[in-house]
Amino acid sequence: MNQYTLQGQEMLLSVLEPHFWRAPTDNDIGNSQQIRCAMWKDAVQHGQLVFIRVEKDDAGRAVVKAQHRFPSVDAVYLTSYTVQPDGAVLVSVEMKAGKTPIPELPRFGMRVLLKGQYDNVSWFGRGPFDNYEDRKTAAAVGLYNMKADSLFHPYPRAQESGYRTDVRHIALTDAQGKGLSAYGAPLICTGVLHFDMARMEFDRHAPENIHGGSMTNDDLIWWNIDYKQSGVGGDNSWGATPHAEYMLPYRDYQYSFILRPVVK
Repeated sequence: MNQYTLQGQEMLLSVLEPHFWRAPTDNDIGNSQQIRCAMWKDAVQHGQLVFIRVEKDDAGRAVVKAQHRFPSVDAVYLTSYTVQPDGAVLVSVEMKAGKTPIPELPRFGMRVLLKGQYDNVSWFGRGPFDNYEDRKTAAAVGLYNMKADSLFHPYPRAQESGYRTDVRHIALTDAQGKGLSAYGAPLICTGVLHFDMARMEFDRHAPENIHGGSMTNDDLIWWNIDYKQSGVGGDNSWGATPHAEYMLPYRDYQYSFILRPVVK
């Protein structure tokens, strides 16, 4: 999906596409995840379209289905978009793992770029601060509102941030209250940044990697709508991975969410 127009106003700056990567944390670097799992970073860029077709379901709704192969991770990826009469779109994705031994996924989800004006974020899920599968006990489920650039935490070295788990729904709106929302079926995890995530990418050749407090906004909103992201670990920062129950091993995955227009 590369376009979503609300009352004549286009909201998207990019396609909605699979996303398996995250900006490495200090703990990730300590256990070499950014090296071990590197094949997931560009898996989508190496994807091959198998088919795309438009069908109608029993209710007469348009259903767009596509299948891709991701050779670098030996996986088949199926996407289904069911378009509702009110403009809502049910997005269902499934990944079928192959037989090749592949390291764990940093993330299983999708991402899209919105125009920068959609910087008012409200969500019903865990918050208000950053939380992850193994760092969420203190983050109570509730209804929260925040500016997009406030979801990012300025760690001494810019790294993965802006994430919220166990989300029932999230909306990103402009000053007039118009925008786009996502509803989990039943739950999603979500990340929001007011800049390109690539700016936080770790470069071992650049020890002066940007300080988290020095990050500035871009004229875009980076939005992840995920099944889950790997835990962040922390038993130590020099080799320990997150506990197994908080990781995403290479296997089949599937999840769904509903995109809905927001009009105030």
